[in-house]
Amino acid sequence: MKKIRFLSALLAVLMLLALVACDSDRDRKGRRGSKDKDKQTDGTDGLEYYPVEGGTYGVAVGKAKDTANIEIASSYKGYAVTQINELGFLDATGVQTVIIPDSVVRICASAFKGCSSLREITVPGSVCEIGDNAFEGGSSLTEIIYDGDENSAKELFSSCLYLVDVLIICNNGELILDSETCEEASTENSN
Repeated sequence: MKKIRFLSALLAVLMLLALVACDSDRDRKGRRGSKDKDKQTDGTDGLEYYPVEGGTYGVAVGKAKDTANIEIASSYKGYAVTQINELGFLDATGVQTVIIPDSVVRICASAFKGCSSLREITVPGSVCEIGDNAFEGGSSLTEIIYDGDENSAKELFSSCLYLVDVLIICNNGELILDSETCEEASTENSN
């Protein structure tokens, strides 16, 4: 009788250990799955995302410095990407085009400073702030496609002195600012 009790208890312990091991394996797989879920699901590989105020993320070029065509993800780890970080793409000389998602509301100061190969950038209408010298040193920059209305574009790009000879085009295809408009803006701002 003692043998049967002992064997029953041993069997119960082994079953319990098997359940715990099975549950532990499921947890490991679940964590692995959630880790994959935390990765960005869209956008260019190699970009780096950093938490910013308000529980959102900002982006920097990271390992994508030599990638020609950059598309920034609209979210990271389930949170919106709301800004291009200050100096985020500093001297990313391999970058030629950038597409910014409509989750972004701010392009910080000097965000694309020194991006000498940057030719074209698409800025969504959601962007309501562009920091000082955001595109400084972008000697190849010829076109900014702005997906917003004309009044917003004029206000947003009003301090465009360093964007001389860059066409800023509104979503309806209208030319908003060019070198002549920049010269007019600088004359108006100096008065």
